[in-house]
Amino acid sequence: MNILYPQWQGGGLNKATYEGAMDLKRNYLNMAEFFEVEVSLNENETVENNIWAYKTILHQLKDIKGLLDAKNPETLFTVGGGDDIEVIPMSYMNYKMKGDMTVAFFDAHGDLNTPESSPSKNFHGMPLRTLFGEGDEVILNLLYSKISHSQVVMIGTRDCDPAEEYYIRDNNISMITSERANSNSSSVIDALKEKASKNVYIHIDVDVIDPTEFPYQPVPAEGGLTIDTFSKLLAEISGEFRIVGVCLLGSAALDNRKIGILQEIIRIGYSKLMLDKE
Repeated sequence: MNILYPQWQGGGLNKATYEGAMDLKRNYLNMAEFFEVEVSLNENETVENNIWAYKTILHQLKDIKGLLDAKNPETLFTVGGGDDIEVIPMSYMNYKMKGDMTVAFFDAHGDLNTPESSPSKNFHGMPLRTLFGEGDEVILNLLYSKISHSQVVMIGTRDCDPAEEYYIRDNNISMITSERANSNSSSVIDALKEKASKNVYIHIDVDVIDPTEFPYQPVPAEGGLTIDTFSKLLAEISGEFRIVGVCLLGSAALDNRKIGILQEIIRIGYSKLMLDKE
């Protein structure tokens, strides 16, 4: 099942990820049917329960959950939008896989704040922590399942708050730095194999790529994966594992350009998932 979910509110007033999702829709998402989750464009939002635009985000999370409840898909390709769109799709696929799923988490940022610890109160800094079962109780109750720390391999993560760094260390979460991945891509494959599941869910925030090679990102962090490394890793993961879900998010407006690495990701999202489904 293919879903376009252009939620932007997790990034505060910055609509860059909405504009990026709309560019992806116009220029890339014409190869298969997509179900689109409607999102509000209202900027007159406030902080509630330590989350900016809380009520709007909650409403939109309920909408995508209702869509998944109605369709009950076997695999998911989700395109957003900000990182915070991930909480329902990933928890859904983990539920479908009965926990037998490894998450390849390609992201420059940890996404590991709680509403209380977040300096910005922006929900895009909280989705992975939410999936681990910590955060706003109402949102937690929407999850289909919770992800365990041992299921995740963080790849290319390099821009974390000190509290997030402590959390990664204290919970022994697997992490492969950009430097290590760029010099030895097999280290990523080895880390995923250590999780002992053939089912892999690929989370892709495009800011995992170094901004000198891919500048279309609202919150860039220097020192990311090269496009060559990232492309190689996607091909190797697709060849070694059964891909049960792909989530592509975090892109800013693309100025109507066709970009090869995005075409690769979308091709994997379409063809690999459809092939596995068959």
